[in-house]
Amino acid sequence: MRNLRTFASTSAALGGIAWVALAAAALLQRAPLGILETLFLLAPLVAVPLGMELLAAVNSRLPAERLAAWLQPLGAACAVATFWFPAGYGAAALAAGWALICGLIALAGLVGLTRGGWKSLDALAFNLARLDLAVAAGWFVASRAGIAPMGFREPIVLLTGLHFHYIGFAGALLAGLTLRRFRVQGGQALWWTVAGLVFVPYLLAAGFVLSSLLKVVAALLLAACGLVFALEWLARAGDFEHRAARALLILASASFVLGMALALAYAVAEYARPGLLEIPMMARFHGIANGVGFVLLGLLGWFAELRWGRRPACSAALERAGEGQGSEGHPIVLYDGLCGFCNAMVRRTLRRDRDGVFRFAPLQGATGQAILSRHGITLPAAGSSDPGTFYLVLDPGAPGERLLARSEAVVFLARRLPGFSLPAALFRWLPRRLRDALYDLVARHRYRFFGRHESCPLPAPEERARFLEG
Repeated sequence: MRNLRTFASTSAALGGIAWVALAAAALLQRAPLGILETLFLLAPLVAVPLGMELLAAVNSRLPAERLAAWLQPLGAACAVATFWFPAGYGAAALAAGWALICGLIALAGLVGLTRGGWKSLDALAFNLARLDLAVAAGWFVASRAGIAPMGFREPIVLLTGLHFHYIGFAGALLAGLTLRRFRVQGGQALWWTVAGLVFVPYLLAAGFVLSSLLKVVAALLLAACGLVFALEWLARAGDFEHRAARALLILASASFVLGMALALAYAVAEYARPGLLEIPMMARFHGIANGVGFVLLGLLGWFAELRWGRRPACSAALERAGEGQGSEGHPIVLYDGLCGFCNAMVRRTLRRDRDGVFRFAPLQGATGQAILSRHGITLPAAGSSDPGTFYLVLDPGAPGERLLARSEAVVFLARRLPGFSLPAALFRWLPRRLRDALYDLVARHRYRFFGRHESCPLPAPEERARFLEG
């Protein structure tokens, strides 16, 4: 298996070198490749082998995928060679070499679905990504055969194959990876965004066949999901351990925003003023933004993270708590039990933390005092101007116990709560000094603006199991 991984990684790297050479030859008019053909070849040479490696990193390879991985270079060579022949049976026979690879991967997706790979959205996204390659390969073979499926002609036929390689296969794969990594922090907002990226492309394809209005609506939905997804990547780039992964995903996010904006403009223009935006221009800008910017950089970013990165401590702590691995895995919120604002924050957290991840303890209690003393912190006297009165404990009681304070604690907590996850993640991009200054301003005047209790309020009976005292 290790030899196969080395072989596949080497194949993707050599494929990248080959693609750069082909793109240069096309630019110098030394190869019979236009912008669409050049962008298409990025998929069999680089994107698909990289995607197969990412799938193998999160799921064990099925026999069909192992065979596809060994044969992928041969299939990619067939995909390249077919463009040196005019459309017809000969070119279609060569394209069938790449279709074989896609068919093997799609077969693995079908097997995955029969084994329960539809019960979670991330697993479903991985298997649908595999199946999309069969659709992509079918349109590619039709393009090289000179066939016009459902009356569509070039360049629409090749563009459809391109679409299902990129948004169908790579887009669904990247969405599934993001959901699996940030399932706990992202909440329902991330789930629905990923669902949109996985299923709306099918609606968009139906719009090209059935209705211009459906096409515009689907493009609007896809653009909205793409924008939110790009913001999720931008917001969570800091959670990636590997520096190259962070940089690549930030660039991929910016490219995806541009690509989705162009796709939306094209769909609206086609409905309102057909012909306003020509396909060659869209291929040049939208294709490069999506294919090279979003797909290639996104796949490389995830490859770098999964191969060389380590799991961030905060993400691991939340995952352990979300899986319910004992009470010691639950992060503890240490809050000022006398503060009206802090008590309101705890009540809201209780309502939104539906998985029961967090536990709570007032700073004034024995549990809070014991945890603080382990970290050399003494609770300020009543009326002190010291704003450091909110803490969050990760891995409490374990050798690696960590204490987050001030804005770091607020951001960590808010990112776990539905409705606050994305704003908190974006807030994290502010310089820490500025975040802490804003926190200090609120904390310093919390009693004046939000009131002060004479004693710590008692939790409701149904909530007492979440509190470590009281």
